[in-house]
Amino acid sequence: MARFAYTALASDGRSLTGEAEAADEFGVANELGARGLMLVEAKRLASAGGGASLFATRVDPRAVTRFLGDLALMLRSGLTIDEALLLASEDLKGGLRDTVRTLRSDILAGSGVVQSLERHGEVFPPEVVAMAKVAEATGHLDRVLAAVAAQRARSHALADKVGAALRYPAFLLVGAVGVLTFFLVSVVPQFAGLIADSGGNPGALVTAVLGLSAWLAANFDLVGGVLIAVLSAGLLGSRVKSVRDGFIRSATTLPIVRGVWSLRRTALFTTNLGTLLGQGVPLSEALKVLESILGPAGQEAVAAVGDEVRRGGRLSEALGRVDLLPDVAVRMLRMGEETGELATVAAEAGALYEKKLTDRLDRVGALVGPIAIITIAVVIGGLMVTIMSALMSVNQLVQ
Repeated sequence: MARFAYTALASDGRSLTGEAEAADEFGVANELGARGLMLVEAKRLASAGGGASLFATRVDPRAVTRFLGDLALMLRSGLTIDEALLLASEDLKGGLRDTVRTLRSDILAGSGVVQSLERHGEVFPPEVVAMAKVAEATGHLDRVLAAVAAQRARSHALADKVGAALRYPAFLLVGAVGVLTFFLVSVVPQFAGLIADSGGNPGALVTAVLGLSAWLAANFDLVGGVLIAVLSAGLLGSRVKSVRDGFIRSATTLPIVRGVWSLRRTALFTTNLGTLLGQGVPLSEALKVLESILGPAGQEAVAAVGDEVRRGGRLSEALGRVDLLPDVAVRMLRMGEETGELATVAAEAGALYEKKLTDRLDRVGALVGPIAIITIAVVIGGLMVTIMSALMSVNQLVQ
């Protein structure tokens, strides 16, 4: 199946544009004909698979969140879905604008909102589609979209908090490596000749430092090239889902990251579960959506919970059999099940674990900074003391 950008005429003479998937142009014409449209032009789009997808421009999820919030406000003000999409697209840019225009064309051509959103799964994730199904049944699209936008905004804020906590130590580490490299390449060679001419034994540590300094100076271009290649491979690999998922699984096993990631996973699970159930999404469908939200670190566990729930099991009992949520969160959800207030309790649990995550990140940030600075000072200072001790020994020999 290929994807085509098409121009078509409606029965009332309107010109519509959009995208469709079909085997060829005849398939596009047949699909549009079933909607009562006449194909004018169809252009095959570049394939999104293979290596081209590595360089494809992706729609910013935060822009999608803002769009959903704006769309909810427009619908609440009394605009029709057609008018709201047209007005919203005027303030958008790039791929999201094209997607929204295609979405509007599909709806004008007779497609439902859910079917239209499903055609653009790379932009509108499963939780949006699931909520749209509820809105289609209840007729409250504005309210549902507002709830989706609010939940996504909280998730973005949470992700930003986690990212900020990880960026600071990463910046310190990069800075330390840079300072250490400069010291070895530019400072140590100034004393290497003097120490070598003394004829004495500088010691194993000084010899190792001098050897590393000489090797870096001789192979600086090679080291720089390898570093650039590794960074480029990492950047490209981050755009491949399997590589990205593998990295996340490995990173979440590290001591400090593991605790932070567990709190983040619990907060995401409970807050999104509360939002989905609160808007009328069935529990089994909500668990399917949560598989994609939690990603590789919790996808298998959520899938196992969903299977047990669909076979008639209770959510809290299924969660107790997998390593997904802390015991306190499971007990809270059990109370929600027993009282019939699962959506409310899940939302309260989400707020609790968001606060726990924020507090944990604040503590980690307060500790990592000083520890990193002290470690850098000890390493650089230790090297300086080693070199200066060797120079003093040389000076004593000369005297």
